[in-house]
Amino acid sequence: MTGYEDSNMVEAQARTPYVSVAPDEMTADQFDEKDQQGVEVEEEIPLRDDNPVVGDSLRLPTVPSRPLPFWIRYPKALLWCFVPSFLHPTDPAKPPKQLHPTAWLDGLRGIASFVVVCHHWSLVVYPIELHKGYLSDDKPMFIQLPIIRLAVSGYWAVCVFFVISGFALSYKPMKLLSQNRRADFAIAAASSAFRRYIRIFASPAVTTLVIALMTYAGWFQHGARPKTLIFPRLRPPVAGTLYGQLEHWFIKIVGFADPVSRNTRRGNNFPLRPGVRLFFHVFVSCYTLWFNMWEFFLFFAGLLLADLHFHFQPASGEFHEGEGGWNALPRWTNSLRRDSFARFQSMIAGSPTFSNFRSSIQSRRDSLSSSPSLPKFKKVVGIAAFIFSLWLLSYPHLVNDAAATPGYRALTAITPKQYKSGDSLWIPLGAILLIFTIDRVPSLQRMFNRPLIQYLGRISFMLYLVHNSMLWMYGWHTWQFMTSITGVATSWQYFWSVFWASCFFLPGVIVVADFFQRYVDSNAVAFAAWLEKKLIDKTA
Repeated sequence: MTGYEDSNMVEAQARTPYVSVAPDEMTADQFDEKDQQGVEVEEEIPLRDDNPVVGDSLRLPTVPSRPLPFWIRYPKALLWCFVPSFLHPTDPAKPPKQLHPTAWLDGLRGIASFVVVCHHWSLVVYPIELHKGYLSDDKPMFIQLPIIRLAVSGYWAVCVFFVISGFALSYKPMKLLSQNRRADFAIAAASSAFRRYIRIFASPAVTTLVIALMTYAGWFQHGARPKTLIFPRLRPPVAGTLYGQLEHWFIKIVGFADPVSRNTRRGNNFPLRPGVRLFFHVFVSCYTLWFNMWEFFLFFAGLLLADLHFHFQPASGEFHEGEGGWNALPRWTNSLRRDSFARFQSMIAGSPTFSNFRSSIQSRRDSLSSSPSLPKFKKVVGIAAFIFSLWLLSYPHLVNDAAATPGYRALTAITPKQYKSGDSLWIPLGAILLIFTIDRVPSLQRMFNRPLIQYLGRISFMLYLVHNSMLWMYGWHTWQFMTSITGVATSWQYFWSVFWASCFFLPGVIVVADFFQRYVDSNAVAFAAWLEKKLIDKTA
């Protein structure tokens, strides 16, 4: 190449704008030319956002996306409604929601609700022998072992429900009473009674209405009825007409949610000292326990546990008014009408003997609380009590063979006659011990504050409401389909049929419960708060 040709080439390159070409778009001549020129050419004219090579006029305009047709848009929105809430996108910049002090109760409620689902599911796919006590016959099963059997036992979960209800409903009122905020206590009690009625009965009304419509449509009538313990009781009745079906549903709902008490007699509301109130809570709990009224006993025991919570952990650093505070209601309408029992309390409490005894107890308590080994000792005792409560909750139920089950024969021998097999005594006591232990041991509470456990707690109410109908419509037919694939000739074939059916049934129940929690239960709570705000004039 001559010098004249080299100078012409340089001038042509100077007049030609430089455009970077991707390596996969270059020709062989361009690669050779780049090797001759070196990399300095690219470094001389870098591409920058503030000085683009291609002008704005050459950029393609942004074309707005066309909306989807309605026959795609609406089904897509409907399917998105059934996507569980934990799969929805979240804002990473949004701080996580802070858990309240009793969030562990929600987690425990979620576990109990899920166990009830597993219990009813086990009654569908397994014979009743599954619920026998371990080693009570010659065919023991691993699932029958104590504590392990809690995964498919439902009675203990129901007992825990009652204790949690008594504890949760009494927590805030007891907190306000411990702070001597009686006016706030009255407002909170009235607000809770008003809103809780709507929350408790609105959601079942909606879910049972859906079940009534599906029953009339024949969704529960396909296939042979399974010959198990649970299904004859869970089969919804079918009416001949739609009006008859809705009438039956309406009558049942009205009778179920009747807010008008037929007892017109109202007792007086006399405030009690904390010690006396605690005594009556213990007395009422023991009274209902002795007469085997286990539902009332568990609820009153929850109330007792809430009272004990603030008895052992008094409020500190919070608003506290004395007897004459602006928000303190008078103990009696007439100051001269004093309860003789209250005067007797004051006389006993002010006596020198009682004062010396109380001082000695307080000094011993202070010396124990200052011991460095006390926290470890409390933790060990708490974990031991937790395991013991789980063992009590594992008391054989349904089959009533505790007397033949090793480990529970001694409890059966000391069971009073009014409790018959003893399950209505020891399992409720185990539920109370479980709640009390978790409340006193913070390390156990963290186990129930995990995100998955809290999620089950959030959908627990709907999980409890929808799983029975799901057993009929979905669970039974899913298991029948799996048995046709795996077979049931051997125990392993039977196990795999139950396993694969459970892998489809349990997530399906969670998806439906999540749907009703977001669109029914949450709206019921919001509606109750809105209605209360409209009807009640709240003052600052």
